[in-house]
Amino acid sequence: ELEWPAKGSPPLVSRVEELLETHELPLKKEKKRGLDHGVFIPLKLALPDADVPVTQLSLLSSLSAEEHVRLGLALRPLRDEGVLIIGSGQATHDLRGMDLAARPGDAAGPYAAFVEWLHATPINPEGSHEDRLAPVVAG
Repeated sequence: ELEWPAKGSPPLVSRVEELLETHELPLKKEKKRGLDHGVFIPLKLALPDADVPVTQLSLLSSLSAEEHVRLGLALRPLRDEGVLIIGSGQATHDLRGMDLAARPGDAAGPYAAFVEWLHATPINPEGSHEDRLAPVVAG
């Protein structure tokens, strides 16, 4: 059994709650569940001493790209407050449609355009922030 006993941060949870409420985004607190493997495995490797406070946010149940962009924009002030935000896991949770033999850039199926956008956008400095989000955000 793997363990990574990082402490939580109630003040950070309160700050996240405040930011989400300000942006009218839903928040459902789960106090009994531990850290997801997508959180603690990368952090266990990067920070084996578990000497940093950790707070976990899960995907929104809507899986809406637009709502997740709104979530990211709502949390944006945290980076100026010394909070490191890490996104981990796969671009999609469609395990049935996942091709384990595929290489990056081989995306196919209904998520291909999103995965291609996800790979290209962070390294492409061209255009405004809004222009770069436009392909995945309606309106």
